[in-house]
Amino acid sequence: MAVRRRKSGGRTAFTLAMALALASAALVIWWGGALWPAASIQVTDPGTLILESGALPGGVTAVLAEPADQAVPPAPLRLTGRFARPMTEDGAPRHEWPAAHAVARIDGPEVTLSFDDDENRYRLTIDSPALSLVLDRPGRHDLNIAGLGPGLHDLRVEKISESSAPRPFPVIRPGADTTALPVPALPRQIEVIGDSEAVGYGVTSPRRDCSAEEQFATTDTSQAFGPTLARALDADYRLIARSGMGLVRNYGGADAGRSLTSLYALPLPSDPDAMALPDAWSPRLVVLQLGTNDVEDSEQPHLPPGYGEAAGELMTRIRSLYPAATILVLLTSEPDAGRQAALDPVIARLQSKGGPPVALVKAPESDLGACHWHPSLADHAAMTAALQEALASLPAPWGTPAP
Repeated sequence: MAVRRRKSGGRTAFTLAMALALASAALVIWWGGALWPAASIQVTDPGTLILESGALPGGVTAVLAEPADQAVPPAPLRLTGRFARPMTEDGAPRHEWPAAHAVARIDGPEVTLSFDDDENRYRLTIDSPALSLVLDRPGRHDLNIAGLGPGLHDLRVEKISESSAPRPFPVIRPGADTTALPVPALPRQIEVIGDSEAVGYGVTSPRRDCSAEEQFATTDTSQAFGPTLARALDADYRLIARSGMGLVRNYGGADAGRSLTSLYALPLPSDPDAMALPDAWSPRLVVLQLGTNDVEDSEQPHLPPGYGEAAGELMTRIRSLYPAATILVLLTSEPDAGRQAALDPVIARLQSKGGPPVALVKAPESDLGACHWHPSLADHAAMTAALQEALASLPAPWGTPAP
């Protein structure tokens, strides 16, 4: 994961005053103990089931148990994200990119979710927002939900963490006296392409200083700007994002040759040979947020060679894949290091060829108060608002039929 630091200039007097203030604060803390204890972060162990909604509704039980043989066919899902085909004929689709999620609909009181994942955190909502559960690295276990009562129930299960290896997606099966039903598709779709900011890296953390476990516990992709924007637009969303990933250069120069331009088309970033699971994905809005890691860790921030060309290649590819999509290029985080100057002509050239709008959106100044100087919940809300404001000035992405 990238650990980022804000870079800023200033006059010598200001720098000296800040240094003296910090030294004085350090002396007070050394002399009398910490004046303000660090805000607490809840860290849970693998296999922990957390009830977010406060209390289970009367008669409802949620039990994480050893896996049982299942003769019941899986429920049909509205599955969203990049997925690869199962490893075996009766296996589950594999996922690695963030925010993989699915919606199921049942008629009846009972359902079982079968997990086989020791790396990720998941959120399960039932009849949102009535019941919300978070599972921390459930491993190979079944989550049995019973007592929901008769009638229709909608379930949504979503990966909210970031993974570095493929894992099978949970399988959902109806229980006793319960029938699985088809799930209607959402007519609106958006795709978000980005780095750790799009992932929601440490977004719920109340402080910047985080251990690895605290960073993992406070990452929640569903609260990042992309999913937040999608909910505001009543749209489904897919994220192609990875912490430390740049357009041409990753953070610290890591994984040379494996930046976004080489990973974007892969269903699984760590398995180039994986076969994609077919889907009917045709977003009418694409948000591209990248470039932070291309420049972020340089002492003298500058764009790496080929940045503008890579941006043009990616946007041209997006336009070819999704000819009806509006493209918003979200410029976040300082330093700019010439990113806007490189992007402006690329956007102008693509827009001159016709088609839906292509626009640059500058994010507001961020406090970067989350883990390792990443955007906070307030920062993500501000980025969402900036994107909404930009959309309000453009033709509605869903206002015309696709070509």
